[in-house]
Amino acid sequence: MLGIALIITVFVLWFLHYLWRDWDLYRVAWKMPGPFMLPLIGNTYCTLGMSHEGILDYLRLLSHKYPSPMRFWLGPKLFILISRPEECQVVFNAQECLSRDDIYDYIKSFTGDGLVTLPAATWKDHRKFLNPCFSLKILQSYMPIFNNEVKTLIGRLGQKIGSGSFDMYDMMDACALDVVCQTTLGTQMNIQKNENMDYLDAANSLLAIMTTRIFNPFYHSDFIFKLSKWAKLEQKNSDITFGFVDDILQRKKAAYKKALPIEDKSALDENTSFKSPQLFIDQLLKLSMEGNYFNDTDVKNEANTIVATRKS
Repeated sequence: MLGIALIITVFVLWFLHYLWRDWDLYRVAWKMPGPFMLPLIGNTYCTLGMSHEGILDYLRLLSHKYPSPMRFWLGPKLFILISRPEECQVVFNAQECLSRDDIYDYIKSFTGDGLVTLPAATWKDHRKFLNPCFSLKILQSYMPIFNNEVKTLIGRLGQKIGSGSFDMYDMMDACALDVVCQTTLGTQMNIQKNENMDYLDAANSLLAIMTTRIFNPFYHSDFIFKLSKWAKLEQKNSDITFGFVDDILQRKKAAYKKALPIEDKSALDENTSFKSPQLFIDQLLKLSMEGNYFNDTDVKNEANTIVATRKS
């Protein structure tokens, strides 16, 4: 009995210390609208047992039920959910929001340390060097790729005419990945033609694991997560996606060293026109091999980030 009483006392003292440490956060959060929260687990009970699609539908329901901004607790971690464009603009322009929460670490198995996950200081440097890679003229150079892949998508959708309603998500996902792999990596995957499905499966598996970990506060602990079945599956699929990009990177580097033509991008501006698509990985290699701005890991991480964020 004495041992149980001691454990309870220690737990209560820890909990009170926890509340005191983050009291200002709790005080502000309580003034915001949002679903009822429970101590320690927050609003985790709201999404318990839901599929990933169910979680998305539930969050959409909350955005209609409560005014923006609203609070949502995943365990002891507070999330502020916003839905109005003017609020998004404030967040995107706020220097205070450049620093990422450690929950972003959960997506590094897919993106590595790219623009989405980098700390603020490094992010600013990468953003400065990468900005020219997304000029209007460069994006316009991708139009032939967009057109070809959309034609394939339309053909696949046409096969469904007369068959009633259907879920077109997988078709859209395959089209998006075909586009981004060509514009980013210069590689034709033909996923819409059911080729290279192992990469698509690995990418979707990583996304599912990331969602599972984010919405399960117990998996926020690295120790607990590494004991779960998801950790090994995450590593397996991460090896597939990173290995794929690394293989392309090595081949591109070899071609670059042989002086195969890669157009000069030292003076990119809105008035520059291009006869062929300006591949993102070629631009990264130029920054790496001629400007010494990025190392191989930086190039691989930024390329992985672009591919991974195709779903956003």
